[in-house]
Amino acid sequence: MRTDMEFMNRLFHAVLRRDLERAIGSLTASRHPSPAQRAALAEHVGLVLDLLHHHHTGEDIGLWPLVRCRAPDLGSQLDMMETEHASVSGAIISTRAAARQYAATADPSAAHDLRQALVELSGVLLPHLEHEETEVMPRVMRALTDRDWSALSRREVRNWGSFVLAGTGLVWMADGMNQTERARFNQQVSPTFRWLVDKRY
Repeated sequence: MRTDMEFMNRLFHAVLRRDLERAIGSLTASRHPSPAQRAALAEHVGLVLDLLHHHHTGEDIGLWPLVRCRAPDLGSQLDMMETEHASVSGAIISTRAAARQYAATADPSAAHDLRQALVELSGVLLPHLEHEETEVMPRVMRALTDRDWSALSRREVRNWGSFVLAGTGLVWMADGMNQTERARFNQQVSPTFRWLVDKRY
């Protein structure tokens, strides 16, 4: 069965939007989190940043070069994708540093700095996600064959480098799915990873 890459891509983007909103909201609330709560939020932000970095790296080194071969007319769009990825990468670095500082101190300025870093990350990431979903991915889907997508899927699995990170990412993506989304999701992942998600939800 062909992997529904457009569905999986939109799903990944949706959970990115969800968790950025959640994190910003938690830092906006007037409260005094414990050291354990600060560490947990910083750790989760770090996980989201790791998954985002891996996702964009996979596109930059795997997907976009193949699309350039199959559909040279998309070159300018892919140039824009890479430029947007570079902007997001800079925001990831800033946000990662702010998250480490937030975990290390109860100083309210650290919470403010992390919130601001997340807002700035959202400012560059969210328009990129919209651009990719509405303009680029539909054309990419038409440019590649089933064999291309199968090869990319195998490469993606190899490039995770960590079974734990891959499983964690899929569990994270499955959080909050409705029944229809979960059924489609189950068709896209291996039995091993499906078992991992089933154990969590």
